[in-house]
Amino acid sequence: TISWVAIHMIDLILWLTREKCVAVSAFGSTEANGGNGSLESAVICNMQMENSILASVRADYLRPSFAETHGDDRIRIVGTVGAIEVRDDTVYLLDKSASQPQIIPNDESVPIFLDFLDAVAGKKGTNIDTCQSLYSTYVCLELTRSMREKRTIIMP
Repeated sequence: TISWVAIHMIDLILWLTREKCVAVSAFGSTEANGGNGSLESAVICNMQMENSILASVRADYLRPSFAETHGDDRIRIVGTVGAIEVRDDTVYLLDKSASQPQIIPNDESVPIFLDFLDAVAGKKGTNIDTCQSLYSTYVCLELTRSMREKRTIIMP
């Protein structure tokens, strides 16, 4: 589940912060997994990152009957003077000196998938970095190892 579902949010956190992991830990449950052996139905991934950044990702296979899509992902990044939250396809800036959240317009000038297709076709370079993609995979593998071994993994 970490390398299949959670990797997308882990990749986004690594891309947004541009920092490496110092330590990772993860927990998972196979309860109510529909008879799919060792497949986790839910996981929690914790990452301690450089520059005192803490990040967590929760991923699960819960799909309520009323859900139109699987796009119920959320992200929250907290800094020293505010936070950015993304939920329900909207970006909010939460400035601690403001009385209410500010909605940030979504810049869709270059959709990431079209950027990828142009790069594959050799039309131009891409915003996707191979080293970053491999690092995200490495972090997910270490998170999975942490979950299996029931211990925190210190990253090199």
